[in-house]
Amino acid sequence: YWQRVWAARDARALRRGAALGAAATVPVVLLVGAAGILAAGSGRDLGTPPVPFFALLTGLPSWVGLLVLVLAAALVASSVDTLETGLASLVTAERPGTSLAGARLVTVLLMVPAVAVAMQGYSVLRLFLIADVLCAGAVGPALLGLWRRATPAGALAGAVAGLAGAVVPGWVTSGSVATGVWMATFPGAVPTLPPFAGALVASLVVGVGVSVAGRTQTDLSALAGRVPSLGR
Repeated sequence: YWQRVWAARDARALRRGAALGAAATVPVVLLVGAAGILAAGSGRDLGTPPVPFFALLTGLPSWVGLLVLVLAAALVASSVDTLETGLASLVTAERPGTSLAGARLVTVLLMVPAVAVAMQGYSVLRLFLIADVLCAGAVGPALLGLWRRATPAGALAGAVAGLAGAVVPGWVTSGSVATGVWMATFPGAVPTLPPFAGALVASLVVGVGVSVAGRTQTDLSALAGRVPSLGR
């Protein structure tokens, strides 16, 4: 994300790119969501855990399934490639003394836990849901950076509160913290709303509260002056 922000020619290009990206994303998400509705309405077996999109492929020629498999592999590979590039850029930007080779080594080491998890054979849908609920707890504090009253402490506190907020609904309904944590990891890979809602609400409330309690105001102009010039 930040690579694309810094690559923008000016603020106008940044706004136009963000608007076009959002406009292109919405119909794609709606189309994929509609595929799930069509699969559920067709009466086909969606599987356990449910995979509506692939259920629609039942009965189609084998080459269609092969094409979808290739596209899915390309999607995952491109996402990982972007993530690794972003991690290396972040390390070199935050630690100016770090060499590019050192940043790449750190990135490779960070991939080791991901490979270890991948080898366990967990449900891909469940892993995606866990990643989504983590994002739900972090998106609020990240967007608070656009608010002048937001503080680093508020953002960090909000992100931590988002993790706790994802657990609270299951904790309240079951009376057990361990069960709440288990439910927040979506056993059976069945998506439920409470963990997402809890993460989003808790992160925003705590992030705003801690920022307001700090009674500081971020000077965006001074902050912009700390961004190194790219020589353009």
